[in-house]
Amino acid sequence: MSTRETVDRFLDALGRLEEHEEVDPLVELFADDVRVDTATATDALRGSDGARKLWQEDRELFRSVSSEFRNQVVEGDVAILEWQRTAEGQDGGDLSHPGVTVLEVDGDRIARFAVYFDAARLHVRKPG
Repeated sequence: MSTRETVDRFLDALGRLEEHEEVDPLVELFADDVRVDTATATDALRGSDGARKLWQEDRELFRSVSSEFRNQVVEGDVAILEWQRTAEGQDGGDLSHPGVTVLEVDGDRIARFAVYFDAARLHVRKPG
């Protein structure tokens, strides 16, 4: 499977997480020994359990969330995805924010996942 195909599967699974809160299709894309680096974790998360923790905690932050991908650059086994998230916190606050995701793909699995964004943007901004 090509890196482009893996990225497309990632985007589809992310949409399922955001819309239906289904974490398994996303976690299944990650290699058993994946390294997950995030803007909010102090240490890298490891393996499928780390990926599951990331996506469960991520989805629990939001009452509703959707991601729009502005740019997708796929070269060899690396993909860089620039996105804008429109998000509402559990208390109704605006948690929308931009960011960049880097995927390193090995075969049909994500071997390294890194996401960069301003974590301070996740502080709730109440409407009005």
